[in-house]
Amino acid sequence: MKNKTAIWLSLLLPGLGHLYLKRYFDGIAISAAAILVWVVEIHLASAMPVFSGKALVITGALIFLYLYALADVYKRLKQTTQ
Repeated sequence: MKNKTAIWLSLLLPGLGHLYLKRYFDGIAISAAAILVWVVEIHLASAMPVFSGKALVITGALIFLYLYALADVYKRLKQTTQ
């Protein structure tokens, strides 16, 4: 059950799965980075076209954070179950 919960929390917001696994520094750092990217993306979304280079870079950064958080939570779950 702990495995699924940590992964679902990471899907909700990168870093929440780390916090659930008591990896507090990683969780806070990843969550703060994700929130910062979200704020920048929302702020700049009203000022630039959707398919501009800056918008794609910011969206790419957010996707990277999600994928990194999921992969790291999965890796840490495998380490704890072995």
